[in-house]
Amino acid sequence: MIRGIFAGLRCSIFRSLALILWFASLPIFAAGSGSADEGDKVCSRTMEFTISRNGDEVGNYRFDVIDDGESRKVHAVMRIAVKLLYVTIYRASHERHEVWSGNRLRAMDGQSRYNGKFYKIKLKQDAGSASLNVNGTARKLDLECFTFLPWLIDDIHSALLVTEKGRVMKVSQIDLGSEMVSVDGKETKLRHTIYRGDWERHAWYDGEGLLVLMTYEKNGAQIRLSRKAVGEVNPQTQSALTGNR
Repeated sequence: MIRGIFAGLRCSIFRSLALILWFASLPIFAAGSGSADEGDKVCSRTMEFTISRNGDEVGNYRFDVIDDGESRKVHAVMRIAVKLLYVTIYRASHERHEVWSGNRLRAMDGQSRYNGKFYKIKLKQDAGSASLNVNGTARKLDLECFTFLPWLIDDIHSALLVTEKGRVMKVSQIDLGSEMVSVDGKETKLRHTIYRGDWERHAWYDGEGLLVLMTYEKNGAQIRLSRKAVGEVNPQTQSALTGNR
């Protein structure tokens, strides 16, 4: 039993070290905004969303975000399991690490598994071009790239969204302004944004520009992401994301 406990501790330590080393290997980019005083403070936030399919809860999506005024580091984890008569008929998992400069994605390293099929995704982006590698196959992209994220980016006229499987979707954005939306039984004023193109979504954001609700249709089913909680990043995750022990 003691041997098993120490083995578990060793695995946890190695995973934390691997995460720290991965972020240390990425280039750091200036955010282009924010004062020196803001850069001295590390702002952290965790956002968790419940995923439902036709009204039934099937998974969750969690984002740990660290913004130190120079770069924004994101750790995203998704888990989905769809059951029929208590038998799991569909399972998906995804995890990725990202570095942003303001609202520009600079680097992403992720992996996914959908019903046993594995996807390894790497993306690096400079001004005007991006390099995407999925399961060892590389391609160049000539439009601005981003991923599904829990904050609002304004004025997306023509951009590419990289999905959890590494697929590339051309997307534009329509701002419908503020409206009252029922959230947890309360009428709340939120900003309504529609994403058009290959990635069709309705999204509602709060006054801070943080995602509260997203809906879309997939294979005839109604999918809904509802914000479950917003809080502080736990110290272990924050230490790994910032590269501090």
